[in-house]
Amino acid sequence: MGRPPKGKVIWADRVLRIVSRKTCPKCSRLLLPAAFGPDKRSATGLASWCNECIGRSAAVHRDAMTLEERVDFNVKRAAEKRRWVAANPEAAKAAWRRNQARYREVHPDRIEARSKVDSVLRALVLDLLGNECLACGATEDLTVDHVGDPTDNNLTNLQVLCQPCNSSKGEAPTDHRNEFQRAILRRFEQRAAQQKPEVEPGST
Repeated sequence: MGRPPKGKVIWADRVLRIVSRKTCPKCSRLLLPAAFGPDKRSATGLASWCNECIGRSAAVHRDAMTLEERVDFNVKRAAEKRRWVAANPEAAKAAWRRNQARYREVHPDRIEARSKVDSVLRALVLDLLGNECLACGATEDLTVDHVGDPTDNNLTNLQVLCQPCNSSKGEAPTDHRNEFQRAILRRFEQRAAQQKPEVEPGST
């Protein structure tokens, strides 16, 4: 009998047992396996703490860092990720699919409510705010992030972040734009609203 697949299976006394629930020792909650990240060193293939507890712990550590330390950390992490993706393209695609499936399983309500930024709007935000991360200044792996409500695609609710800064930001509303950038987005939003053609009564 070979080794069990990693992720949601325990190997104990030559018996395979599917892990249907796991308790996080940090918050003491009984959660689905999808609420935990992978850990190859664990007997279950899952991390000890749940993703929420790990995120809160990382946020405390991040808040204790200076701005220079945070920028240096994000730049190094982004460079390491790019090197790994370039060296392992198939593994990177598989990891991305696993992460997406896990997120959809844990947060079905967010998936249903989240509004996706299309390519045209993304190009406009990058053009207005510049092709660099507003948090650390990185120019690669850029994303258009929702400052607050993830269902609101108004320009005044969008900013440019690199993937590492976007991931570390989590769900907390965090605005990295300066007042000048916010003013540009407000002015463009107002101009677009004024130029929108009015629908005549009875034409629909």
